[in-house]
Formats: sequence, C-alpha cells, structure tokens
Amino acid sequence: MSNKMRNKLTLSFDIGHSSIGWAVLDKADTVSIKGCGSVIFKPDDCLANERRGHRRQRRHVLSVKRRIERMKTLLLHLGVLNQEQLNFNNCAWPWLLAAGALRGQQLNWEELWSVLRWYAHNRGYDANRQWSGDEAGEDKKDLEKVTTAKELMSKYGTKTMAETVCGFLGIDPEENHLGLGKYFKGQNAAFPRKVVENEVKRILEAHQGRLSNCDELFAKALLEDWEAIHCKEVHLPKRFLGGLLFGQYIPRFDNRIITSCPITGKKTPLKHCRDYYLYRWERLMANFRVHGPSRLDSSLNQEERRQLHARAIEKGYFTKSTLKKSIEEITGCESDNIDTYFLTKEMEEALVLDPVKKLTNGKKLKNVFLILPQKFQKIFASELFKGKPSTLASWRVRMEKAGVDLTEFDHTTDEQNLKSPLKIKKASGRAPYCHELLRKTHEEVMQGIDPVGTEGCLYESEAVRERRMEKSLTDLTNNHLVRHRLLIFNRVLEDVVKHYAGGDKSKIGKVVVEVVRDLQEYSGKTNKEIGTMLGGKFFQHRKVVKMLEKELGPNIGGSLIRKARVGDDLNWTCPYTGQEFSLGDVVNNRLQIEHIIPR
Repeated sequence: MSNKMRNKLTLSFDIGHSSIGWAVLDKADTVSIKGCGSVIFKPDDCLANERRGHRRQRRHVLSVKRRIERMKTLLLHLGVLNQEQLNFNNCAWPWLLAAGALRGQQLNWEELWSVLRWYAHNRGYDANRQWSGDEAGEDKKDLEKVTTAKELMSKYGTKTMAETVCGFLGIDPEENHLGLGKYFKGQNAAFPRKVVENEVKRILEAHQGRLSNCDELFAKALLEDWEAIHCKEVHLPKRFLGGLLFGQYIPRFDNRIITSCPITGKKTPLKHCRDYYLYRWERLMANFRVHGPSRLDSSLNQEERRQLHARAIEKGYFTKSTLKKSIEEITGCESDNIDTYFLTKEMEEALVLDPVKKLTNGKKLKNVFLILPQKFQKIFASELFKGKPSTLASWRVRMEKAGVDLTEFDHTTDEQNLKSPLKIKKASGRAPYCHELLRKTHEEVMQGIDPVGTEGCLYESEAVRERRMEKSLTDLTNNHLVRHRLLIFNRVLEDVVKHYAGGDKSKIGKVVVEVVRDLQEYSGKTNKEIGTMLGGKFFQHRKVVKMLEKELGPNIGGSLIRKARVGDDLNWTCPYTGQEFSLGDVVNNRLQIEHIIPR
C-alpha cells in the first residue's frame, strides 16, 4: 500500500432493496473498522400504491367525463338533442332500456342518449390491449372480475351486459316491474370489452333508419373512428385511436424522459425509426469476423460489407442461418464468430433492418403483398411502420373503393387471414444517439472506420464523459425506488464523511459501492410479491441441492452447487460446442478449457 493511501479512510456501502449497509475502514497499520451500520426500510415502503390507486381513479373519472362531453358535442352538432336535453339525466335504469332495445323495443333519442351515457361509464374490460399487446401482464383482480362476469352470463343464459344486469335483478325488460332489492355493482363483475362493443353495435343498428341521423356514420364515429363525422368542435390528437365511445389514448411511455445524445447534446429519437434500425445493423456488421486460407480472424472489407448490406436491404432482415450463409458466400471464408455471437433470441433482433419487410416477406403476406399495386404497397407499408391497426380485410375495402381489380387478391387470401390483425414488432425505448450520429455511423462502418474508435463519430472524449457524470439522477431514471434509495445513500454518505472525516473529503481514499440488481427488479412490488419472486428463484437452487444430496450425500459445498446450477441452466450441454456433460464431469473437474471454447 502506498504511503499516500495508508492514512486515508475507505468507505463501503451496500445499497439494497430493504436496507443500505455502510462501513468505515482505517488502513493505517492494520485494517480496523472505525464504524458500521445500516439503514433499514420498512416493508412495502416507497411503493406509492395508494397514491397510484387514487391517481388512477382520478384519471378514470376525468376520462369518463370527457368521453361524455365529446358525445354531447357530436349529438349537438347533429341537431338531434338540444343542450338542455343533453344535460338532463332523468333515467335511473338505462340498463333496462338497453336490454329492451336488444329485444326489439324502440327508443327515442333521449332514451338512447341515456343508454349511451351508461355505456360511457361501463365500457367493459380489455386490459388496454390496443396499446399494450397480448404480452402485457394482467391484474389478478381484474381477471377475477372478468371471470365473475362470464359466470353471471352463464348463470342467467345471457350474452350481453345489460341483459345480465336484468337477470341478476330479476327484472323482465318487457315488463314495467322495477322491484329492486339487489345491488349489481357489489358483484365486482367486469364484462369483456368485445361483449359490450357488440351489444352497443346491435342497439345502434336496430335504430338505424328509425331515428334521424342514427346511421352507419354515427355508429362508426362512436365505435371505430371518431373522425367518421366531421365535427370541428371535437379536437383529439393523433395518438387517440378508435371511436368516441370506445377509443383511447396511446400512452407515450418512451417520452417520460427524453434522453439527450451524449456526444452532441441533441434529443435522441425513438428506437422505432429507420436511422436506429440502420445503426443497429451497422454496429453488428462491424463486429463480424471471418477466417480462411489467406485470412486469419479479420473483419469484413468495404466491398464485402456493401454486398452484405445490399442483401439486408433487399429482404429487410436476416436469420442467424441466412446471415452465416450470406457471409460465407460473399467472403469465401468461414464465419468465425456468428455461432457464438447470438446466444439469446433478443440478440437476433439486431438482424432486423426493416420490420415491415420482415412481415411482408413472411409466409402470411408474401404472396399477397406482391400482387398489390405499387401505390397501395407504399401506403400499407407506411401504415404498418407507424403502427396503425390493419387487416387484409381493411386493405381489401380500401382497394375496392379505389376500383382495383381484386380477383387475384381474393384467390390468394383466405377468410381466416382476412380478419387476423397485421402488426410489426417495434424496437422499444429511445435510441442512444441523435439522428445525425446514427446516420454517420452507417457511413463510417461502410468505409471501414470503427465508429467508437478515436477517429469515429461515437468516440467519447473526456469532456463527454464528464458531461455525462454531471447529470442528475432525476434526469436519468423514472424509477421511484432507485431515486429514493440513492437519495438516502447521498445523505448517509454526507453524514459518514462529516462524522468520521470531519467533513474533509481529502481524508477519504476510496469509496466502494455495491448496488444489487433487485433494487430495480423489486421496484413497485409489495413484500408478499417479493416473497413469491424469491421463492421462484430459490426453486432451482433447492432442486439442484436435492439432486446433489441424492447423488453425493449431504456433504456438498457452495462451489459445487454453483457449478451444478450452471450445468442445470445449460441443460448439461455446452452452448459453444454442443457437447453434453454430466454431473460426474463437474464433480471430478473433467471439463477442460478446450471442451468449452472451440479451437
């Protein structure tokens, strides 16, 4: 140890989910602990569950209010009701009117408005699938409510929400008996959104031609497209999708924190843009290595990169196997690191240069897309890239209106494919650099320049690194738990320096900080949910220990358990060579380095 560091203190911190541990070490002659302690956090603290729940309720109330106001504006624009009629709500049983309309009873505009206003409050549950997709996790309580609603429909032999309410209350929609003695809301039932949409559609269709201005356009404006009827008093942004009754805003998750480019300081774009897909592919291509009789572990030259890039542009994507085949055809050499480069499915996403071309070149669309007119190919490709909901059926309707001959189109498609949604897989998050540097990276890679090298556009100088270090934590993360724990850590650090070093930072020689991964992993989880996650993590450990005890007896060490767990994770197969190995190989140290790393 140098004399310069000998008389200085070492501070050590361990930042975890439930506590922050700290220690002060003095290494003057022998290592001694001058002080240590920990800050313990209460279970389920800093979760903001209650605050989040209240905020969700406020947003729900506000969205219902705005939904009703927009429909009022549309009905006022159509002239079917005046402002006084729209504001006056004298119907205490709109669900009974809705059930009667489903059975053929005729409603006037005031009664229909009461029904629509009721549906504005009770739209059904869809788990926000319009923006979150099928992969999103659904709340257990919401799923239980949906199950309850389905059980009620099965019990009363109904297929709609309004008729189920009548069945539960024991009321016949065709009679005037209103002896209410039950409370339906107390059942905590959430009807599937599709069920509610279909019954509203049936009610509107039953009144088309019977009520003035209740036509197909009115139904479309409520159910599908809020712009179906031009009403200048209704203003909605482009991110609002659907009709006035069942539409919703698409949340802008990636805009909560708009990061800035570390090199130029400009705002970074979303990853779902042409420049980022190009940048991601170019960075990948720059790392490919080949070897042959006259070449030993060399990167692709400019001409080889140009040819490989041209193939990627033509098809829009590579698979691991087609990439390897293309490199070997272009270079005449063996690809040196392709097999070991893509170890997970996520790593192969960088092989997608154009997600729209990947979709249109797939089995589902390849034959259909090729027969479309060039004009519509460009239109539909642009809409797919923007994430607009599409189906082959909607494409067919638009081409039919334009007078396109659909004989070949109908011959190529089938009924099932017509209705299935068409959707690309987008890259999520924000790009690491601005548009300018993303495009420049492509130019440098094609010229054989390393973008992150000293001559490259992505090289981070000392000034760039200092500027990044100066950013505050609030500009780097939205994770409330990470923010809170690091805020407390800063306070603990200041107190420790003040108490043990007299506030003199020059007396501190080294600061060691350990931040465990569960700080982010457990963010927003209750103590019970964390326990469930830990149980899942310990499951494999217990399984491996049980296997070792069965084979070797109770005297097993931690090192052997770790090795056996790795072997179990790999299914006892080397990921590099494909060679199978056994527990005996691990126990007897028979796994040599040449068995793991290919020569």
